Amino acid sequence: GKSEEVPTVEAEPSETIHVKGALTDALKGFAAKALGFDPFNPTGALAAEILWNALGDHGKVCIFTPLKESPIHAEGIRGFREALEKYPLDLSAIYENQDDTHMAYYTADAMLRNQPETRGVFVGSANSRRVLQRLCEEEHPEKFCVVASDLYPEMRQYIRRRLVRATIVQSQYTQSYETVKTLAHYLITNEAPVPDMRRVRPQIVMQGNMDQHLIPSDDPRLQAVRAA
Repeated sequence: GKSEEVPTVEAEPSETIHVKGALTDALKGFAAKALGFDPFNPTGALAAEILWNALGDHGKVCIFTPLKESPIHAEGIRGFREALEKYPLDLSAIYENQDDTHMAYYTADAMLRNQPETRGVFVGSANSRRVLQRLCEEEHPEKFCVVASDLYPEMRQYIRRRLVRATIVQSQYTQSYETVKTLAHYLITNEAPVPDMRRVRPQIVMQGNMDQHLIPSDDPRLQAVRAA
């Protein structure tokens, strides 16, 4: 999610606050115990491997991230950099877009102007729409290879065109299931979760399995959710 500053949770010394949730970003000032999910380090490493398989040694790549200093997104970048020891790509630049759609477009434009030899792109946040839009405005968008981190209906066309080779997403079902189960256990037993942080493996969506993850817009299940 988007990095935002939130108030610090303060409690009396005798109180214990337990918060159960799926954490996809660091919350500044948040001082409660939490159950979270952190798939970002393996996501960065997987993205490097996929790009290397497509581009080969010394392919020019760039990363787009909301904030380089955000702990969770910094983990993704670290995972990508560490994987370069095994998959020798040339990381040209890292662009911050603050999770803003307009900045995502303009940073993609800046990449095309400043790093014209770039062929691989890793978008390490749920903000690939505008990056892909800018790449598709080029005369030959098929020369790019993108690894994304989000999933939406328009992604289908990008995957079929092989502009997006893969998108590495969080397991929303597992996150929701484990969060509700842990919360229910705490409410029943008053026992805090152990461990505090559980890591959920990311899911790789490619052309061969995208129909398992993308529900058609006319699917009755999706219409029921929208109606609710």
